[in-house]
Amino acid sequence: MGWLTNSVFRRVVTEEYARDSLENILFSIARFHEVTGNYPDRITVVGFEFKRERFVDVHRRALRYPRIRFNYVGINPPGDAARLVAAEKKNAYEPFSRDLYACEGTLAEKRRERNPFMLAHGYHRSCPEISALFDYCPNPLSSVFDGDLPWLN
Repeated sequence: MGWLTNSVFRRVVTEEYARDSLENILFSIARFHEVTGNYPDRITVVGFEFKRERFVDVHRRALRYPRIRFNYVGINPPGDAARLVAAEKKNAYEPFSRDLYACEGTLAEKRRERNPFMLAHGYHRSCPEISALFDYCPNPLSSVFDGDLPWLN
């Protein structure tokens, strides 16, 4: 394809600890901070269109990331869209809506299952400004984190 030039390749980094979609965003923010020393001014997520509402309405809200600086690019996969939308709603959107930070039940169990070697990220140390978010479990589970966050300043 020709787009992965040396210039681009030198700027590519990965995040290897996320176990679910919320952590994909949160840990990517942390990894960006590790690499650049800054928190991102804007976020663009590229994913399946049927996941848009979960990322924009649930995860973005849980992280209190400003909507105007959060973009979701949806791609329609081939196949039965209605079936995918129904499965997304039942298995991801609704559970995350009830348990924003995946603290209990099936969401917490999925996290445990996706980390069989019990690896731990180092973001508490490298990103102290957002460390409270990494283990945040509110009561009730649908409560939004109300602490200081660098992207709100």
